Amino acid sequence: MNVYWLEQTDADVPKENDWLSVGEAVRLNAMLFAKRRADWRLGRWTAKRALSVILDLPALPQVFKRIEIRAAASGAPEVFFDSQPAAVTISLSHRAGIAACAVAISSLKMGCDLEMIEPRSDAFVADYFTLEEQELVAPRLRRNGIGSWPCFGAGKRVRSRRCARAFDSTRDR
Repeated sequence: MNVYWLEQTDADVPKENDWLSVGEAVRLNAMLFAKRRADWRLGRWTAKRALSVILDLPALPQVFKRIEIRAAASGAPEVFFDSQPAAVTISLSHRAGIAACAVAISSLKMGCDLEMIEPRSDAFVADYFTLEEQELVAPRLRRNGIGSWPCFGAGKRVRSRRCARAFDSTRDR
């Protein structure tokens, strides 16, 4: 199983919206805040660029318009091509004007999380993690914001313990 990823920045996103599907354009126009619209466009652009490479499609607005990224009931992104479900799985993340999209040609459950490595407060840890996870990660997150946070965030996105188990095997002994 191969998982591919692509990273893009705000500067990569075209000014026009002619590459959005009709449904995506409706969704974008319903968003009230400029930052939310910019982040959402960046995520969609990054996903469509990644999909065009993986699916060997031309990176043209008229082709991108046929690709639609919809939110499933769970919130996970789902890919449709010409209004039909595509046989791919994607995960999107964005932070500070950068977006990442992971793509797999399968129904693999996966998550990606793009975050700044920074210390996290006790309040953040208590709000986001289960008690078991808090015991595992809290000391490291408080101390130096070690790069394990994106792994946990991505793992939480797919409700998987695999990421936590991987971190557990590297825990300080």
